[in-house]
Order: sequence, then C-alpha cells, then structure tokens
Amino acid sequence: MLFCLYPFLLHANTVNFNTIVIEGNSRISDGAIKNYSQLRVSEPTSAQDLNNAYSRMIGTGLFKNVEFKETDEQLTIFVEEYPTINEISIEGNTKFVDEKLLSVLKSKPRFVFRLKFSNKI
Repeated sequence: MLFCLYPFLLHANTVNFNTIVIEGNSRISDGAIKNYSQLRVSEPTSAQDLNNAYSRMIGTGLFKNVEFKETDEQLTIFVEEYPTINEISIEGNTKFVDEKLLSVLKSKPRFVFRLKFSNKI
C-alpha cells in the first residue's frame, strides 16, 4: 500500500531528485516548506522518507493537505494551507469585558484557523 502513494518508487528503492518545487502555498515560503519536509536535492529519497516528510509537514498544523508528485527527477510538493485568522472581534456582548472573552479563546489573530478550536471556549 505504501508504494501506491508513491508509484515512481515502484521500480527503485530510492530516487535522487534534481529539484524540489513547491506549489499551492500562499503564506508559507518555499524554503520553510522544504525545511519542514527535510527532503534534500540529490540525496537518495525512499518511500519511507516521503512518508516521514508527510508526517512532519502535517504535524506542523499548518497544512490541510500535502501531496508529492515526481516527474523527470523533479519532486513537486503540493500543499493546501489552513486559513489564517486575521482578526477576532466580539460584537453584541454587554455582560463580559471583551478582553476576558478573548483570553479564553484558543483561536488567536494571525494564527492558523483550526476547526477543532472554533466551537470550544
């Protein structure tokens, strides 16, 4: 099943990529994504290396989805970032001080929006 995810590794134990290209990112830099993956150009890369890179990248909490694709010795990493919270405002509240309410929220401005935190206070 592991090789179904990375069919380009079916015929070889490892692949050496000449380039690593990042696609789909808007906020997170290519360099940061490459660092999170810990994959390197011209180093032997196995299916296990890609699995580990996937786990590291998802583990950052910054990406909703990560995919790898190989073409002509180029590895393309497709990412889908979680949205970022720009601002939190409280309206219609007359019983509590806004700062107290903001202090108990797990979501914070300029951080990644996570649905699991959106309904918890």
